[in-house]
Amino acid sequence: MNPETTNPLADTLRQIRRQLRLAMNGAVSEQMRSRGMHYRLNFGASYPALKEIAHSHTPDSALAQALWKEDIREFKILATMLQPAEEMSHEQALQWIQEIPYPEIAEYGCKHLFSRLERSGQLILTLLTRGKGTYARMTMFLLTAAYYKQGKELIPSTLSLFKEQALNVIDGSGNACASEKEAMMQALINGAKFSEVVAKEMLLLLPAYTYMLQPVTGEAKEMRDRLIFEIECAKEFGK
Repeated sequence: MNPETTNPLADTLRQIRRQLRLAMNGAVSEQMRSRGMHYRLNFGASYPALKEIAHSHTPDSALAQALWKEDIREFKILATMLQPAEEMSHEQALQWIQEIPYPEIAEYGCKHLFSRLERSGQLILTLLTRGKGTYARMTMFLLTAAYYKQGKELIPSTLSLFKEQALNVIDGSGNACASEKEAMMQALINGAKFSEVVAKEMLLLLPAYTYMLQPVTGEAKEMRDRLIFEIECAKEFGK
C-alpha cells in the first residue's frame, strides 16, 4: 500500500474496534439494554479493559473527537480518556456535556476529563446558569464533588446557585434520577469535608424538621443521616 494513501486516524479506529471485540461481554451488554441503555453498539467491555485499551493509544484530540461522535458506548468512554484536557475548550466541554446520553458517560467524563480542565470552576458556573442536556445538572454535581475533593472552594455566587439546584433535587421538584441524587450527595459530602463552614451550608439544605416541626422522614432523612455520618467520620479520622 502506498504510504501516502494511509489514514492513521482510520487505522487507529479500526485497531480500537478489534481491541473491543476481544474485550466484548455480551451478557453485560444485554443487562445494560434491559436497564434502558440503548446505544447503537455496546460491547459490554469492562472498565479495566477500557483503561488498558486507552493506555495503548496516545491521547489525541482528533482521535477523541472521532470516538465521541459515534453512538458506541465504549467509544464515548474512550473519548473521555483520550481527549487531552489542556486542548479542550470551554465551549467544546459544554457541547460534549449536552450530548451525554446516559449517567455512566457523565461519570466517566467527569472522572477522566471535565474535572481536569483548567477552568473547571467556570464550567460548574456555566452549567448552573446555562447548562443544556439531560445530564447537565448531574455533571455539575459530579464536577462540584471533584472540585471540593481537589481542595478547591466554590465562590459564594456559585455556591448559592448550587444550593438552589441541590434543593430542587432534595424536595423532589427536580425529577432527579438515582444517579443524579447520588452525584448531588457526593457534592454535599465532599463540600462538608472541605471545611466546617461549608459543612454548615450543606446541612442547612437537609433540615431535621419540616415547617410544621415534624421530624423529616424518608429519603430526606436518609440523606441527612448520611451527611452527618460523613461529617463525623471526617472529624474523627481526617479528610
